[in-house]
Parts: sequence; structure tokens; C-alpha cells
Amino acid sequence: HHPGIFACALLNSQPMGFYAPAQIVRDAQEHGVTVRGPDLNHSDWDCTLEPVGGEGGRFHALRLGLRQIKGFRQAEAAALMNARLDAAFWDPHDVRRRSGLSASSLELLAQADAWRSLGLDRRAALWAVQALGPEPLPLFARIDGAVVDEPEVALPEMALGEHVVEDYSSLSLSLKCHPLRLLRDGLEQSGILPTSRLAEVRHGTRMSVAGLVLVRQRPGSASGVVFITLEDEYGVANLIVVPPVFERFRKVILTARLIAATGRVERQDGVIHLLADHLTDQSPRLRELTAEPDYFQPADMAGGIARADEVKRPTADYRKNAEVAQVFPDGRNFK
Repeated sequence: HHPGIFACALLNSQPMGFYAPAQIVRDAQEHGVTVRGPDLNHSDWDCTLEPVGGEGGRFHALRLGLRQIKGFRQAEAAALMNARLDAAFWDPHDVRRRSGLSASSLELLAQADAWRSLGLDRRAALWAVQALGPEPLPLFARIDGAVVDEPEVALPEMALGEHVVEDYSSLSLSLKCHPLRLLRDGLEQSGILPTSRLAEVRHGTRMSVAGLVLVRQRPGSASGVVFITLEDEYGVANLIVVPPVFERFRKVILTARLIAATGRVERQDGVIHLLADHLTDQSPRLRELTAEPDYFQPADMAGGIARADEVKRPTADYRKNAEVAQVFPDGRNFK
């Protein structure tokens, strides 16, 4: 249980300190901890440990708390938790009726994909919340179910990349997939290798890796040398950037969220670094995560529906955002 307890304590700390939530969760997973997303029927405000099948309940999963949802307040979480004391929620109308949460709060839960226990993914949940309409009049407040029947709509499934972007937007992490796994083919076509290859090549080998920027450090005792930690779907790469290279690529180092680095692999006492001499900003590649095919529009949705109508895309439209990369957290930076 120790990795799960440790991760739980770190995630519940305010502030959490040097490590981002995605790093803490990944470390817990690499130590064998099952991590589950926030859920309106199962999550408390804080992250918790849930018993899972095993020998007498000895094993536990880490359940992310509602505190991980950006913009969701502790008072709203308390109302939700109190409302489900007697029984779990069973449909969107029941959630609104018993919890008293506003439409905007219910949408935050949907954006965080926290309706899975009701059988709704984030797109279906957002559609269901929008279909609830305005707050019911007091006369109808205790009615279970909709006052007016809504026709069923077959929504197109969200692409995995869209889910990942939405997860990072709402939670600063994703349990579904690491973004670089979805970009791997394009990276390898550009000669960029997984970080796992660092452990396989000889000292002095030149190679290129890429990853989300986790940490930038410039210790006062390092004579201006900058240390950068990149993360891809396989692990991390530790870069060493000497002052002349830092000055040459200052903007990339300080602003990019996804960096590709080329340099010489160095091994010393079991520690592997990449002595980088060339760095590029690969953040625009993150836009590829939200690229989706033109979905077939069912007959019952055709006619008179504008392309911008939320019936086709009841989630945040990142195509309107010039920089999807801004959704991903910036690395922890040196002063």
C-alpha cells in the first residue's frame, strides 16, 4: 500500500510542491498502484484508497479526488457527497435534484469525465447536462426524471486524443494514454526515438528524444548549466544544457511544453544523461491530438443543424484555440 498512500498524501497536499500531479500519478502506477479517475459516485474531495479484489481486501486502488478538477469547489464536493449518503446517483436528473449543483458545476464534472459510474463518457455527460435545461420550478423540483422527454441522440465517439487533451485541461493529467504515445509515429518519422532507447545505446552515441517538459533546473553551484527533465510514454530523459547552448535555445527552453533534444548520450556511475546541443519546440505537434475525421452525421441529426451546433461536438472546441499546447502544464521552472 505504501506507494498509494504516499501518492495520496502528495496529491492532497496544498501546495503539492515540486512535483506535478501527472508525475505523482505516473510514479504510483509504475509502482503497481491502480489509479482511478474522479467520479461523482465514488470520489471524495480528497484522493482516497479503495479496496480492490484480492486477498481479503489487502490491495487498494488510488481514487482521484474532486479536488483535482479545475474550478470545482470544496463546497460543491461536500454537497455532492452529502447527497449520495443514502444511495448512489442513478441518472443526471437525480444528480441535479439531490445535490442541488448548478449546471456549470455539473458541466465541470462532465468535462473531467466524472460521470462514468452512470455509464456516460464526457461527451454523453455534457450532452445530458445541457439537456437538463434550466433549473426546475419548485413545483417540479422533486420529480424524478425529466419534466419533458428528450429524444435520444446518437453522439459520435470522441477520439482518444481529444479525451487526452480534455483530461489535461480539466485534471492536468490523463489516465487514458500518454499524449506522446499518440504522436509516436510522427516523431519516429522525424528521427526522434523513445527515451527507453537511452538505456540501450553506448556512451557517446548521438540521438534525439522528445518529451513533455517536467522540470527545468539551474542550480547555483552548476556554473550556469541547466538540467531539463523530459517525459514521454516510456519514461524520462535528463538533459544537460551548457550555457552556450542555453543562450542559443533560450526561448525554446523557457517556453516550450514539448521539446525535442539532440545530443550525445553520457553514462556515469549508472546515471544516463543527454548532453544536448540542439533543441526544438515541438509543441505544435500537440494540436494533432485534437484532429478528428469528419464524422458521418446520422439521418436524425441532419437538416437545419449548423456545423457549430454543440450536438456535433458537446465539448470544448480546441480548434478555436491557436495553441492546444497551452492545455498541457508548463514544466517546473528554475528561478
